Amino acid sequence: MADEPDNLVLELLRQIRDDQRAMREEMDEMRLDLTTRIDGNTLILNFLAGLVSDHEDRITALEGSDTEPAE
Repeated sequence: MADEPDNLVLELLRQIRDDQRAMREEMDEMRLDLTTRIDGNTLILNFLAGLVSDHEDRITALEGSDTEPAE
């Protein structure tokens, strides 16, 4: 009877350790997924910023090539 509580405690500690290891692995996967999503969003935002900049440059060029505005 004296051995049973020790074995139960050890068994519970092993289960807790395994659960923590599994949770840690899941968190690592979530971090990787989040990093991938952030990198993708950054790429898209940089692309859009480039398009806006090109658009602004073209508008500025067109405005500069106009003749004097009619009064």
